Amino acid sequence: MREVSIVVPIYNREAYLPRLFRSLAQITYEDVRLILVDNGSTDDSLALCHAFALEAPMPVTVLREEVRGAANARNCGLKACRTEWIYFFDSDDEVSPHFLQDLMPLTEGKDVVFFPTRQIVVDGTGKEAPATVRAYRADGDVSYHILSGMLNTVSMLLRTEWLRSIGGWDGRLRVWDDWELGTRVLTRQPRWVWYTEEAFHRIYIHADSLTGPRLGYDTPALAAAMQRVATDVQGDERAMRALYYRFRIVSGQLQREGSPLPECPACSKPPHLTTRLLGWLLQRYARWGGRGAWRIAYTLLGK
Repeated sequence: MREVSIVVPIYNREAYLPRLFRSLAQITYEDVRLILVDNGSTDDSLALCHAFALEAPMPVTVLREEVRGAANARNCGLKACRTEWIYFFDSDDEVSPHFLQDLMPLTEGKDVVFFPTRQIVVDGTGKEAPATVRAYRADGDVSYHILSGMLNTVSMLLRTEWLRSIGGWDGRLRVWDDWELGTRVLTRQPRWVWYTEEAFHRIYIHADSLTGPRLGYDTPALAAAMQRVATDVQGDERAMRALYYRFRIVSGQLQREGSPLPECPACSKPPHLTTRLLGWLLQRYARWGGRGAWRIAYTLLGK
């Protein structure tokens, strides 16, 4: 069996950690290690991590990363990782107990295993909507990922040294760091495989999620992520058009919220008039509250 480490960044998550720890304790794969990285919590999160380390059925390392940001905490875990494979999970979600049992047999000769996940939207009263499968395409189309965000933190199992070779997480990004990493992973052409037999985990989307209750709570951080993705896909005309459409859709959503618009010079000036017109229409559609704008944009991209 190949060893794998699960890295979990944690910041003020004492309300969610018992649920997370219960799910981690039920993992069926034997050669697993857990790296918990506290990112400067001011509640009892760190104490809960140490308590879990004493009773967990797998080896647990508890670390501290004082530089704020989930990407920095994940890089701290990546630096400490001594196993061939690494997986990143979030502190307010629940893992599927058998996911590694199903995925690790696929890792022979690969750098990345991609797989779908289930997400649950929680409203302001705590009511949970039925679980849905996050949109994905098993062909690794970077343009589809740019528009849909199909590769999030928890949908990639990575070979540790390969992830290090492409630079790990970008610690400069405060939000959408997983979206950027997913883009970079696809553009580096790894040896990859998609597992599509099942969607794993229970990923909760709620008001206390890392990215906040409103899209525009940190507009400059959104712009920084889009600017970085523009660098990742430079020279790929189709991917740049996809990024432009996403930029316009996000701008429309921010307008609907009454939030400031992002400034992303690399995203905002496509060369073709038709692309600019379609982007303007997508922005208006998103501003009016239209649903599925990213799907429309993907259709407009064509082959």
